[in-house]
Amino acid sequence: MLSVKKEYGREDIERLLEEHTQRRGITNEELERKVQGELSMHDLLCDLVEEALLTAREVESAELRRRQREGMTRAQELGVTLGRPSKRSDKRFEKIRELYEDKRVSAEDAAKRLHVSISTFYRWLRQSRNAENERRKTELIRLREGLEEREWELEREIDLAENQDRDPEGSQEG
Repeated sequence: MLSVKKEYGREDIERLLEEHTQRRGITNEELERKVQGELSMHDLLCDLVEEALLTAREVESAELRRRQREGMTRAQELGVTLGRPSKRSDKRFEKIRELYEDKRVSAEDAAKRLHVSISTFYRWLRQSRNAENERRKTELIRLREGLEEREWELEREIDLAENQDRDPEGSQEG
């Protein structure tokens, strides 16, 4: 029995073909019969089996990648963090970042203290600054929305006050 999980060389395929044809009572003379030009039945069958195995392996591999991608997507939706855990400890990094930004340590010293390369330190620094900027941006948006809402409330109060000034007793028709 052939398996798509196993790699078969041409010799393996020829051996399996020979075993199978012998069980079926097919002689070597019949296999060596030419079917087209110099192509024998034996070579044709080996080529077909080789193609079929290659195609089956490709299909199996594509299906495996698809299932793996689906599993990773489901895991991410559930909040599972994929990949290697970061060496970065936020508390420790923030302390060293503060020293670096106050120019009390160099980038090289900061990287050494964190036991990472200088490029990793710079990447963490950039990520930290970007995250900080995003937090500030979100806070400014919230403040602006609050101010806009308060502005709208004040305009409504002004409109009500102006309407009361025009008609202090309300519109009473008699």
